[in-house]
Amino acid sequence: MTGIKEFCEPWEDVFDASLDEHLAPELDELLSNKRSIYIDAYEFFSRTYLTESILNSLKNIVNVLKGKGGNNTFTIYSLFGGGKTHTLFAIYHAIKNPEILTHEDILGGYDEIKKKEVKQIAEDI
Repeated sequence: MTGIKEFCEPWEDVFDASLDEHLAPELDELLSNKRSIYIDAYEFFSRTYLTESILNSLKNIVNVLKGKGGNNTFTIYSLFGGGKTHTLFAIYHAIKNPEILTHEDILGGYDEIKKKEVKQIAEDI
């Protein structure tokens, strides 16, 4: 039987025991330079899959800022481990560094439709 190891190569930090104490990233890590995989936009987006939920949040924010409607406030719904903090990190990095979203390394794993969608969000920001 073919296993996941046949298709994927894990990041080196997956084996870093010092990261085991961290169940999830915390927002203060983003601003305090505590963990580089969260504070560097390129590193963050190269390790984060842009889900429809993240993209919809970004599109909503862009629409509100451009005066095209949308929700000025919205709730990010999910259970523990469902991506709320990653969504907030993605919003932060996308607004501060929208050009990162168009980097070929970041877009490499997405189909053409999603690539176009992500590039449009970056352009609109």
